[in-house]
Amino acid sequence: MLPYRLLSIPLIVLLLLMAHPVGWAADVLKNVPASALGFVVIRHLEGTDAHVERVFKTLQVPFLGPLAFLRATTGIAKGLDIDGDLLLAVLPGEKPTAQPLFAVWLPVMDYEAFITSLHGTTADPVAAVTVAGEDLLVARHGDWALVMDPDQRARMKQILGGETQPTHSLSAWEKWLGTNDITLIVLPDGVRSMWNWSVPSENADGSMAGGSEDRRNDDLSAPIDEEYPLGKPAVDGIAKNGQWSAWRPMIRSAIQEMPALVQGLAEARAIACSLRLDDAGNAFAGLRVAWQQDVLPIPSTWAVEQNKASLPSLNQPGGFIVSGAGRLPSPVLVAASGSYARLFIRDLEKENKTNVDERAAAQFVKAVELAASHVGAAAVLGQPGEKQDAVYSNRYSLIRVDSADAFLEQVREVMRLWNEVNHEMQGEVRLVFDSRTVLVGNRDATEYSIDMVAAVGAPGLPEVRQAMEKLFGPEGKLRLFLVPGNDHAVLLAVGTLEQAAGALELATLDQGSRWNQEGLDPTSRLLPERADWRLFFSAHGYTHWLKRQMDAVLGPVIGGPIVDEFPSSPPIGAAGGFEAAEFWADVVVPAATIESTAMFLKKR
Repeated sequence: MLPYRLLSIPLIVLLLLMAHPVGWAADVLKNVPASALGFVVIRHLEGTDAHVERVFKTLQVPFLGPLAFLRATTGIAKGLDIDGDLLLAVLPGEKPTAQPLFAVWLPVMDYEAFITSLHGTTADPVAAVTVAGEDLLVARHGDWALVMDPDQRARMKQILGGETQPTHSLSAWEKWLGTNDITLIVLPDGVRSMWNWSVPSENADGSMAGGSEDRRNDDLSAPIDEEYPLGKPAVDGIAKNGQWSAWRPMIRSAIQEMPALVQGLAEARAIACSLRLDDAGNAFAGLRVAWQQDVLPIPSTWAVEQNKASLPSLNQPGGFIVSGAGRLPSPVLVAASGSYARLFIRDLEKENKTNVDERAAAQFVKAVELAASHVGAAAVLGQPGEKQDAVYSNRYSLIRVDSADAFLEQVREVMRLWNEVNHEMQGEVRLVFDSRTVLVGNRDATEYSIDMVAAVGAPGLPEVRQAMEKLFGPEGKLRLFLVPGNDHAVLLAVGTLEQAAGALELATLDQGSRWNQEGLDPTSRLLPERADWRLFFSAHGYTHWLKRQMDAVLGPVIGGPIVDEFPSSPPIGAAGGFEAAEFWADVVVPAATIESTAMFLKKR
């Protein structure tokens, strides 16, 4: 069943923070202190209120709008500039290990009326007030009211005196910042602080190991001429009490299984997220990550060269769960593939409650990385299937490579090492593939299969065989086909021989992906025209597939379906790419899909 909270809460939070797209008032960024770890800017408070109320009405959520809530909880009644921009900056504590501090700039059009509504006075440049039961300090700072904790009077005077005005440059993102309604940016010291807070390790003097208070490069347009500032992550230094105890296993797993990706994020110069809502009601989210020039070994000509190349395409008729195509720089793809392979091995250990031979596992991960290094571009397609199809079928990937023969040889090595890993396992389930040569269309191909009935140790139970046939296909076997499409393209298909042949016939090997086809076009038109990859997710297709899965496992259920299907609506879309030493990604949720979400939640 699609969990209610997983769908409703993130969507409501996302839409709650949307603001009306009006002219960009970059002056608010001048308030960001140079020592800031990061900041959040929300533009045009009145637009935020109007759009949130519209979203709440659509979702039938009986909550107040942001301005009404702010006034009700804080007592702010007058003086607020509802057309202005709000800024929240996160500042470092007095010591490297201290909790961060917060400063808020509220836009005001009449500061005297504003401070009076809080029962404060303008006699003192820094006034003490009580807001929602909390003691705070408030002072006028240009067109804003600066709000901080009562023990930060000295820091507040420094900010008011202009001693901590920012030296960092956001010029590389200035145009992008101007299109957003809400933007969160983590600055260089903030990136390092997040890492140290997550994986702290103390030196003998109590300072943070691997970090430096003085290391800072505030100009995003200039490279950081320093080595990796954090050193080897001190996993065992994670605090065992309070807030960190629950995060310890996840952080340890991320570091162990995704070292390249984790280190890549730790070395980022800045990380930014954004949200906006257009006048038609479409919701957008964005992500930007910037590095120094020499962190990512990506050629400077990457974007130009890759935009000249066409992508493979899998344009199958019928619905889909996931559909997309694209390319990633080889170092990034290799790192991501290796991390995924490690996580896959650990999941296998957990499922079987046994240990995997580390030597065999390391060889398998290395083989996966070598196979990924052959990939130039790929298209993916996952379909929910029809009643006669096995649940775990209709999965396809069309891969463009320099040499199909070389890639297939490396994939065969991956499969051999996978079998070796499973042979060495002591668990009850061993997922060992058998292989044979078959004809897919008019091409010689390799079929890898696992008898899932035997794998789970129940070959004599007819009800188990029936369930496995519904889940995996004829004879209860999971089948994977490797099919050379031509000298530079390979099809990977999970399903039946007939499904693989149909996918090969409809695959576009040379003409590139088409995003204007029915089902994708409404969403695709909302994404940037140029991107290295595009990916689409259909909530309708997913719930349809999930319903088929539950029906196959449980059979007919008295009282109605266990899984409600999401209404037919445009998919959620994402696009992204790499430019110089920066990664970008944009996600869009069409207005019609948001309305369908309201219909779906109403049925819950």
